[in-house]
Amino acid sequence: MTEELSNATASAEAVFTMDPEATMVNLIDLLVKSHRAYANMMTQIQQVDVEGAPPVDAAPVTAAAERFHRQYVTEALPSLIASLQLTAEVVRSFGFGPCRVDDPVEAAIWNNKWFVYANQLRPQAFSVTVTD
Repeated sequence: MTEELSNATASAEAVFTMDPEATMVNLIDLLVKSHRAYANMMTQIQQVDVEGAPPVDAAPVTAAAERFHRQYVTEALPSLIASLQLTAEVVRSFGFGPCRVDDPVEAAIWNNKWFVYANQLRPQAFSVTVTD
């Protein structure tokens, strides 16, 4: 059973397919919805700050907003932009119609591009070493 699953995964990775027109429309919708949710959350946090809610009451809301902000900036937004970047590259390479790449090497390259783009778009953690 494990070998069958492994073969199925390998087969799926050996092909790259995309309908860039539909993908782009869906990604734009997702970007707009996610940014609207982000803007609403940040607006609510500002309202809590302006209204002067007691710090004890505001602390859980502020902590949740900070987590949401960090996740949006470091994960959601870079993922969406990487998807749009890949879709744009597909359009430049193949046009707006559905495309399919069956060559296993080429398909692996196309399947990996999103991961490369997403990694490039995410803020990278770094550390500073202080020496005397």
